[in-house]
Amino acid sequence: MGYLITHGESISLADYLTVRDGSEVAYRPTVHYAYHPCDDAVLSIHEYCGKGYVLQDNHRLIKEDIVSGMDELGVLLGGNPKGAYWYGSRLTIEQARALCPHNGATSLQTTSGVLGGIVWALKNPERGVVDPEEMDHDVIMNIARPYLGEMVGVWSEWTPLLGRERFFPESLDRQDPWQFSNILVA
Repeated sequence: MGYLITHGESISLADYLTVRDGSEVAYRPTVHYAYHPCDDAVLSIHEYCGKGYVLQDNHRLIKEDIVSGMDELGVLLGGNPKGAYWYGSRLTIEQARALCPHNGATSLQTTSGVLGGIVWALKNPERGVVDPEEMDHDVIMNIARPYLGEMVGVWSEWTPLLGRERFFPESLDRQDPWQFSNILVA
């Protein structure tokens, strides 16, 4: 189970990939960011919700608390007749700290793209404010790549219908497994 996280790219990427037939939209993909934090972070989210969304008085910045593990950050493309395809970065905490002390895998995987965006913006000041899809991905990836660890692409037969209705009937679209209604879990 993952949490859907709002990102501006969810809108700009869907716009970029929309197919039009004249003024009508023939196809528009659904784009979401899903994230599954570690178990302790999930417990903290539940505690925060249980306290009526009131933050705790004490805060701490986690620095060296993570002692092992790997972060997998990528994109899952669904709806292909061959199945789903995941492509992304696998970076361990050990690799992350060797590259940049006092950081974690997540911080390097996310900020490396920001760094690439800054370099692109410095090289293209005349372009002004643009969506990420309008940037040269080669420039971005050439900057980000050293901080991403192993880049992996994997096919999967998984669909949102897999394992559903084990405990109770659900309203599912069996004709099109990739409909958003099949992704939601209530």
